[in-house]
Amino acid sequence: VEMSLSCVEAGDVKRYVIDRTFLDEREGVRWVIDYKTAEPAVGESLPAFETRQRALYRDQLNRYAHLLKAYYADSEAPITMALYFPSLQHLIECS
Repeated sequence: VEMSLSCVEAGDVKRYVIDRTFLDEREGVRWVIDYKTAEPAVGESLPAFETRQRALYRDQLNRYAHLLKAYYADSEAPITMALYFPSLQHLIECS
C-alpha cells in the first residue's frame, strides 16, 4: 500500500509517494521501501549494482525518511530504508 505525503519546500507544495512503509513491532523499527525495476547491467556484479543503486536513490530515501519522521513525530522508532527489486526478488538496505 502506497503512502502519499505532502510538504512545503521553497514555498511550493511537493507531493511524494512512498511505495511501502510499515512498523516492525517486534524489532521496533519503521521500514521505508522503494520498489525499483532496475537490473544489473550486463557483466555488472550484484555488489556493484547495489552500490550504484544506493548512490542513485540515497537522496530520495533520505527525503522519505525525513517526511516519515515528521509524520510520526511521536514515535521513537528508528527508520530503516531499503530498495526492493521485484524482478530480482532482492532487497538492499540503505543507510
